Amino acid sequence: MPIVELRLLGLLTVGLGLAAFSLVRGRSWRRGILPVTTLVFLSTSALIAAAHRAETLIYLGLAAGGFVAALSWDGSRPWGVTERR
Repeated sequence: MPIVELRLLGLLTVGLGLAAFSLVRGRSWRRGILPVTTLVFLSTSALIAAAHRAETLIYLGLAAGGFVAALSWDGSRPWGVTERR
C-alpha cells in the first residue's frame, strides 16, 4: 500500500471521528460549524484521493454520504423552533 493511501486512510479515520463527535455532541453544536467543518474535511480528503486516483476514494465518499444521511435522519429541530399543535 503506497504512502498516499495510508495517509488518506488516516484522514478517513479522523473524518469519521469528527462525524461521530458531531452526531453525538449536544444540540448546541449540531447546527453550528462542526457539521460543516466535518463535511469540508471529508470533501477535501475525497478531492485529494481523486487527484491521486486512490482506492480510498470509495470509502471517503461513503463516509461523507453516510454522514449527510445521518444528519438528515436525526431530525432534531434548530434552536427556537417549537412544535405547535
